[in-house]
Amino acid sequence: MKVNPYYSKKPQDTHVFHDDRNCPEGKAIPVDNKKFGTNGYPHCPACATLASK
Repeated sequence: MKVNPYYSKKPQDTHVFHDDRNCPEGKAIPVDNKKFGTNGYPHCPACATLASK
């Protein structure tokens, strides 16, 4: 399910944005590390796969 784009603000995390509630990588980001938007990052491959289903 689509949600507003977000990414992890931790520098050591993968630099992609997420926009699917069911993405395992996105779900693993703690709430206090989430920032809304894309920050110019590419789309998360797992979110893209979920969107194509």
